Amino acid sequence: MTVLGLLGIVVTAAVLAVTLRHTQPAFALVLSLAVGLLLFGGALSAVWPVLERTAELLGRLSDAVPFAEILTKALGISLLTQFAADACRDAGEAALASKAELGGKVMLLVCGMPLFEYAVTMLEQVVRGEAVGM
Repeated sequence: MTVLGLLGIVVTAAVLAVTLRHTQPAFALVLSLAVGLLLFGGALSAVWPVLERTAELLGRLSDAVPFAEILTKALGISLLTQFAADACRDAGEAALASKAELGGKVMLLVCGMPLFEYAVTMLEQVVRGEAVGM
């Protein structure tokens, strides 16, 4: 999907949603969610080759593979959280959007814990004067 195609879809959907919101608010919400899913799918298909190439490059470093997996999961959590929060805001549920964002942040902390543990282990080795390695 090109940038112009993306922007065209977004602007068209926005105009339709604003028009529908006055007479059929439920349809405006469904339209917004449907276009959001379409764009999310388009963005995912565009970024997929980049993720595969990144995994391939990091695969050369056998010890770095778990870190690539963590970063990929974190990216997925971030994107899905943003999508859910935006959908809640579109539905007029700002409080739920905030809760979705909080939940996403907590999941990012959980997802990143192995990186934190690795950093602490490396710091311990540096403090002890040991060789640091993956």
